[in-house]
Amino acid sequence: MMTMEIFFIGVASGSQVSAVKRYGYPYIMLNYATKIATKIKPWNSIKILFIDSGGYSFFHSKGEYTTSDEAYIRYILRRKPDYFALRDYPCEPDILTKWRRTVQENQEKTLDKHLNLLNLMDDWNIWKYSEPVAVLQGWTLDDYLKHYDMMKEYGVFSRISYVGIGTLCRRGQENTIRKIVTGIREALPKKFKLHGFGVKISALKYKDVFEALYSADSVAWGLSERLNYKNSDGYKVEGQLEALKKFVKKIDSIFRTHMNQRVLDRWCYVD
Repeated sequence: MMTMEIFFIGVASGSQVSAVKRYGYPYIMLNYATKIATKIKPWNSIKILFIDSGGYSFFHSKGEYTTSDEAYIRYILRRKPDYFALRDYPCEPDILTKWRRTVQENQEKTLDKHLNLLNLMDDWNIWKYSEPVAVLQGWTLDDYLKHYDMMKEYGVFSRISYVGIGTLCRRGQENTIRKIVTGIREALPKKFKLHGFGVKISALKYKDVFEALYSADSVAWGLSERLNYKNSDGYKVEGQLEALKKFVKKIDSIFRTHMNQRVLDRWCYVD
């Protein structure tokens, strides 16, 4: 039986980085679209680093990636994360409406990006340092499954065994998330590890969702503290640290419910 093994904490600001360093949380996700990701280097307490390509962030403001695929691969080569997401084109309705796109168009663009990045990986021998994560895009379950078939036809999955599910983080209904995650898990071969990008932690309370995913992430844990303490760096870090502690306890509670252990059972940390 498969089950979740890793929960990544996303960091998007200097105060969040400081809080995570002080706490020592070891599973970190950096968003390539944020300034902090390009300024800082991985720190010693990180055990597993995941780089997100920042698709939604780019498209929300610009409608396209503003750096080349080559620049992204050079960044990956410098940081040498354990995992990194291949670039994708999000399918949230607000994004599609704003830039006059369709789900199919963004799926096709995602395929093109994946193929180009995989070729660049071969050219620069990135496989030696980091494992790529393919990203399925869509809005309905059928969309995601069609995208899987599309990318499979073009050989994307010939060497990839880690697959992310995009366009989940702004879903309002847990039942919709549940249907998509469990439906993809049922349809894809068991060899694939599944990552849920920005899955609501309330959806992880469902055992079938928890068991369908190998990993998930969240960057929303400190949003209110960033807003409340935006004028004072000192209070901002303290607020983020307390928010992080509370959030990790919530994740631990979910892991205990499903597995009778914490997400960090193999890691000693101070409550």
